[in-house]
Amino acid sequence: MRRTNQISGALVIILLLFHAIYGAFVMMGIYAGGRMIPKIMTALLIIALVVHVISAVLLSRYTIKAVRKTGAFYLKQNLRFVAVRISGLCVVLFLIDHAMLFYGIHDGAYFLNVFDIKELGMAILFVISLLMHMLLNISPMLMGFGLGIKTPLKGDIAAILSVAMLFAAMGFLVYYIRWL
Repeated sequence: MRRTNQISGALVIILLLFHAIYGAFVMMGIYAGGRMIPKIMTALLIIALVVHVISAVLLSRYTIKAVRKTGAFYLKQNLRFVAVRISGLCVVLFLIDHAMLFYGIHDGAYFLNVFDIKELGMAILFVISLLMHMLLNISPMLMGFGLGIKTPLKGDIAAILSVAMLFAAMGFLVYYIRWL
């Protein structure tokens, strides 16, 4: 189950980077949307995300069962565990809003819903929760793949994720300005 979670998490990160960068270009009006390959990549992202969420929930359930057996949780020592679960829940909740914002059907045609200041705020919070969740999970993911937590890849991955999420946030901001 852990291997499934690690592989699906890495796949989600790779596909999410593509989705965020492509989506930012579309929202900025630099690139036309509606192409087939990005739609397929988004479908693959959703599948990988569902697998990741299910495996994470099952792994969390096993951990919580073990805690109940022992009777001691040690909140201070398990702060990362709690933070990862809370940030993951935030990502899922904001993802629902994200999907509802960019997906609508009217008379059989797909369209984007109105993007106002509330939606901009939700989009920025979505980007922040995504970045926080991914940054919290870099070390465990690298350890799971046998690379260790002291590898220089940790800083490189964090920098790439931060720049990509900043670019996505800028895409949302430009998109909001275009709606004005």
